[in-house]
Amino acid sequence: GKSGTVYFKKGRSYAAWDSLLGNSSLMPAHKVAGQNFNNLWQDSIDIASGPFKFQSWQKGTQLTIVKNAAFKAGPAAKLDRIVFRYIAGASEFQALRSGEADVMEPQAQIQIVDFYNDSKFKVQAGQGYQWEHLDFQQGEKAHPALKKKFVRQAIIQGINRAQIREVLYVKTGLVRDPKLLPVLQSHIFKPFEKDYVPAFAKWKFSQRNVIALLKKNGCTGGPDTPSASNSKIFSCPGVGSLEIAFTTTSGNPLRALTFEIIQRQLKSVGILFTPRFISPAVLFGGGVLTGSDWQAVLFTFLGSPSSSATFFSIGGCGGDQNYGNACNQKVSKLLQKAQFTPDAADRAELLHAAEKIMAEDVFSIPLFARPTWVLNSNKVKGPVRNPTNQSTTWNTEVWRVS
Repeated sequence: GKSGTVYFKKGRSYAAWDSLLGNSSLMPAHKVAGQNFNNLWQDSIDIASGPFKFQSWQKGTQLTIVKNAAFKAGPAAKLDRIVFRYIAGASEFQALRSGEADVMEPQAQIQIVDFYNDSKFKVQAGQGYQWEHLDFQQGEKAHPALKKKFVRQAIIQGINRAQIREVLYVKTGLVRDPKLLPVLQSHIFKPFEKDYVPAFAKWKFSQRNVIALLKKNGCTGGPDTPSASNSKIFSCPGVGSLEIAFTTTSGNPLRALTFEIIQRQLKSVGILFTPRFISPAVLFGGGVLTGSDWQAVLFTFLGSPSSSATFFSIGGCGGDQNYGNACNQKVSKLLQKAQFTPDAADRAELLHAAEKIMAEDVFSIPLFARPTWVLNSNKVKGPVRNPTNQSTTWNTEVWRVS
């Protein structure tokens, strides 16, 4: 076959070049030239470069791939076909038990605990490149209070993230080893990465500090001391009442419980989060998240080992995943420079400098780098948990059914 040479130019070399090769595929020019890439394969995919190829798609129901007989670049697939079924919420666990499904990669849910000691199933769990975070909108639809740094700093001190972890993950048995789920103190690096620096650890849980900070900035009407029965909500100069809409996905019991704990914690110090639960299809696919139509939002980003190098897209001014419209020019310049700094040590220094400022701004609160799970029937051999955004299907060519 043909070969080519790639040149890296000083100051212009993209730091995450390896992810471009690892996460993307070369496309045949005669298929993509002059086409709208976003719409090209909306209904079917007539090309394949791996052990499987597209067969059919029943929108909203299932997608089927079959063995690609033309694939010669590696081992042939052991299975004749794989069917991906769309099963929402807790029904996916029922489907696995009934045999309607064989393999699943669920979000964190309490139902996973029931499978740990069931000999009919295999459960794999471990740390992953996904992190739960609470973002504060800074765009046109922002709550005026969330544009005040002192309010955001009050909120992070009013949330006991360690308690959320203990109640929802440790005591329920969902996370068997608490070391798998430390409180996350960075957006850019995960606790298991060597360059992890706990920049957000400067903010300790302190309800008294919250009240003192709000009063210092002229806020009135709230409690003088923290109280679980408090009903007084602070109002601050120029921004009004600290009553803020909290958006997250519906149909997810763990997210609902997370909200309830955060709501209780903040209400006791005079900040009220009100619930706004909407379906994942609407939040992520209906333009709510990407259209910045929220005040505070809780969701999870999926990433990979190269995510730190590309964090500009999330934390930089105008970044394509900066849905909260946060913008600190100094941070943005550091993140932009990091994108084009191939040396890992030099890049980490830039990212640490950026995150130190981000931790002071508190445009977003990191919660946890959530573990990932893979559950499968014992009759299916081969699935191996992948902690990156490549997901469990990365090695489907070796899967087999006994």
